[in-house]
Amino acid sequence: MERLFALAEEIAPLLTGQWRSNRLAEQRPDIRHANQAVVNDDTQPGRQLVFQPCPDKPGRIHMRGSLRESLSRVNIILSEQLPARAVAGDINRRLLPGFRQEWREAETCRQAQEAKLELDRHQVALLRWFVLEFSLRSNRELSGADEFCFRDGSVQLSSSHKASLRLSLRFAGTIAPTPLLEITPEQWDRIVRTHLYGTFYCTVEMVRRFLKPKRAGKIVNVTAPSALRGGNGVADYASAKGGIIALTRNVARDLLPLNI
Repeated sequence: MERLFALAEEIAPLLTGQWRSNRLAEQRPDIRHANQAVVNDDTQPGRQLVFQPCPDKPGRIHMRGSLRESLSRVNIILSEQLPARAVAGDINRRLLPGFRQEWREAETCRQAQEAKLELDRHQVALLRWFVLEFSLRSNRELSGADEFCFRDGSVQLSSSHKASLRLSLRFAGTIAPTPLLEITPEQWDRIVRTHLYGTFYCTVEMVRRFLKPKRAGKIVNVTAPSALRGGNGVADYASAKGGIIALTRNVARDLLPLNI
C-alpha cells in the first residue's frame, strides 16, 4: 500500500485537470477507501480516481473513477512498477475521457431526479395552498364529490357543487449539467430562454388575458435551490432561476395596484 499511496501522489500533478492525492485514506483505516489510494478532482467536488491492488494479479493496480454512489464502468489495470509519468499518460488517454463522460451522464440523471423531486415538493405545497384557497372562497371543505388533478400546467377541479378555482402552474424547463468552461453560447441562450424568458412571457400573457380584467389573482413562479446557494455544473440553469426570483419580486411590485 505504501507504494500505491506514493504513486498516487506522484501521478496527481501529471493528470489532465486539477487533481490532488487524498491522504485521508492512509491515515484513517476505518473509512471507505481504507485499502485504496484516492485522487480528487478539485474542479468537480465528489469526482475521484480510485487505485487499489488487484487481488488476483500481484504487482498490478486496478484504477477506475468514483461516481457519487458507485464506481465507474471505465477502468484500467497497470503494473505498479511503471514510472508515474507512464501511468499518468495511460490514465489521461484511456481512463479520463470515458470516466468524465460517464460522470456527466450520471450527474445529468441525478439532477433530473432531484428536479423531479423538487417539482413534486412544489406540487404538494401548491395543492395545500389550493385546498386552503378553495375552502376560503367556497366556505366549505373539499369532499369526495370533488376531484382535482394536474393537467396542462394547472390544477383543475371538477365538483358537483357550484365552485370553481384554477391554479396555473409553470414547470416547463430543461437542464444540461456542464462545467462552466464547457458551456457554449448556444447552450447558455437555450437554458436562459427556456426558464427566464419563458417565465416572463407566461407571466405577461396570464396577467393580460386573465388577471388584469378581474383585477385579482396570484402568480406562483418556480425556481431552484441552486439559484440561492449555487451548484456544480449548472451556472446557466442557476442564473436563469436566479433571474426568475428577481423577476417575481419586481412583478409583484408592478402588479400590486391590480391586487395581483
